[in-house]
Amino acid sequence: MNDETKRLMKEKPKVSQQDVAILLERLMVLEEKLDEFGKEDSTFENKVYGLDGDVFEGEKMVKLLESAEFIRTQRDAVLNIIDSIGLFLAEQANKNSDFFAEKGTKLSDFATLISRVFADSFEVAAGRTIDKTSANEASKKFLLYVEKNDENIKLKYWCFSASLAMKLISSRGIRSIIVTSGTLAPLPAFLASMGM
Repeated sequence: MNDETKRLMKEKPKVSQQDVAILLERLMVLEEKLDEFGKEDSTFENKVYGLDGDVFEGEKMVKLLESAEFIRTQRDAVLNIIDSIGLFLAEQANKNSDFFAEKGTKLSDFATLISRVFADSFEVAAGRTIDKTSANEASKKFLLYVEKNDENIKLKYWCFSASLAMKLISSRGIRSIIVTSGTLAPLPAFLASMGM
């Protein structure tokens, strides 16, 4: 195990077996909900010319996660549990010649999804509180693209708002960004579209 992994293991709070069991239970419920969702027939409203899959409002992804009790207020707790599991798997991979290394990749992908769907990107200035209504405004800037086949369902959660992405970058403390484009003129319109 490398020194960085050891340091993180010591700093991270311990995760209980009950925490892991709750996470697994919620993941199984989410899998059931996704299976039900995958069996629903496509409608004309969800089709886009040139795309094989269905397109839904971003709120659909939020509702799918909430149906399995993955909610915005518990995002950090869920991510901490997944991080702890990932660190455990990394430690086991080092001991067992990388057998466990690939086991955590899908869980890591799920953590990325949770952090995107329930992102802080809707938060504006530090110190301002955001209620559930305005928090769900962020999902209106996203679309859920769903590809179904006989064996599985693939979800893609796409953002279509440059201003939302800029707010996320700004909330992370980044102070300078170089933007290059042939469409920077007129500058006031560009700044408005970027949410600056």
